[in-house]
Amino acid sequence: MSVRYYLKVENRDKDYSSSYQLFGNNESYKTFDNYLRSLGVNLEDESFEDVEIPNLLELLKVIDETIWYDVILKDGLQEKEGSYGEFRLYSEMLDFTPNLIEKQGNDFRVKGSLLGLANMLVHNAYLFTSYSVLKWLKDEDVLKNTKFVRMECSFVGNPDFILLGRLKKGYKLTISQI
Repeated sequence: MSVRYYLKVENRDKDYSSSYQLFGNNESYKTFDNYLRSLGVNLEDESFEDVEIPNLLELLKVIDETIWYDVILKDGLQEKEGSYGEFRLYSEMLDFTPNLIEKQGNDFRVKGSLLGLANMLVHNAYLFTSYSVLKWLKDEDVLKNTKFVRMECSFVGNPDFILLGRLKKGYKLTISQI
């Protein structure tokens, strides 16, 4: 049996529930584990259910920090020399070229449209996990009072501003590991 994290938004008065799988199967990340512990989750247990997420902004921040520290930086950044002798940082995790182009003999073949690549990345690439969670909640129409808020991730020099709302009255966001 594989272990999965699921976010669930529900409104029991309306008999409504929707879930979203966070990360992949059998994946655990130190940064996210620390967040779960801060919510009172005992990670020694085989599973946990319906632990309430008290702050959506904090969840999105932790997802971003998890992806940055535990996925993108896991193998480190490499320095590569650019066309003009300058050095650039490179991450294989952020290189989407293989998803778009493949070598065929001495030539190359484009695998699909740019729209198709963007769609695949938004729905499947770890880089877009927090975006996908927020889009899921917006698509489910469970947010209200959308406005720009500051998002300060530990790996970013300056705060970001994102459009974010609060859960509508009667809705609850939880996380489970099953």
